[in-house]
Amino acid sequence: MATLSPAWSNRQEEPRFRGGIELINVTATVTDEEGRFVGNLSKEDFSVYEDGKRQSVSQFTRDRVPVSLGILLDASGSMNTEKLTSAKAAIKRLVFDLLDKEDELFFVEFGYSARLTQGWTVDRRLIRHALEDVSAPTGDTALYDAIALALPTAQEGRHVKKALLVISDGNDTRSVVSARELRQSIVESDVLVYALGLDDAARTTRGRESRPDVDALRRITDETGGRTEVVRGVAGLDAAISRIAAEFGQQYSLGYTSTAAKDGRWHSIRVEVRSRRVNVRARRGFIPS
Repeated sequence: MATLSPAWSNRQEEPRFRGGIELINVTATVTDEEGRFVGNLSKEDFSVYEDGKRQSVSQFTRDRVPVSLGILLDASGSMNTEKLTSAKAAIKRLVFDLLDKEDELFFVEFGYSARLTQGWTVDRRLIRHALEDVSAPTGDTALYDAIALALPTAQEGRHVKKALLVISDGNDTRSVVSARELRQSIVESDVLVYALGLDDAARTTRGRESRPDVDALRRITDETGGRTEVVRGVAGLDAAISRIAAEFGQQYSLGYTSTAAKDGRWHSIRVEVRSRRVNVRARRGFIPS
């Protein structure tokens, strides 16, 4: 069972970029002004810019491609039994009913610390067992540590599309890893990060630490091409899970040959769609190594 060591923040590993500097993979989500997915776009509809310079898109598909997905569940003290039970049920529905059989999964439980309790698998029963083994909610919330622990595993996923889904109702109160360190690791990866923040208005009197820090979550998710969604009460969790699963099936996969040098610096990516009043979400850059 993998856990996050306090030495993580002091490690001196070289940044790893799965795509190398030759082929850069970009997942793009396109929605209209009402938030509905826009389908049936062609390669010619897209323009991709690296550091402001237009690139030639050499690979393109609008078909659903398999995803390597890590699921991270908050089991800290702020998650009461009702919320934890609802989250487990929503995850089981995602795993058994909403994802494709080719998708592979791993599972991380976090509270006072973060633990990888199930590595990569296509056997849904193993994910269910990991969910059933999640302990009763207790302790602080090591949210940043959980994502930091999950990133290297996500990078080793066998599919081009790699993603993390974080479900939490609290602010980070415990992590060894700082927000700045975590963000650096995220931008060095090609992993989409999604977060569902459970916000129960009835708990506001318990203080800010028991509510999701939405701004912090968005700083983690938005540059990856993923997103943060605030879920008002446990009743909305199942619908939010369904929206993320639907998004995986509606995304465009683009690839281009990068001209960036191996300089270890940030290189911006911008994806545009011509002649459309749409919103495009995609990774905002990368760091070649």
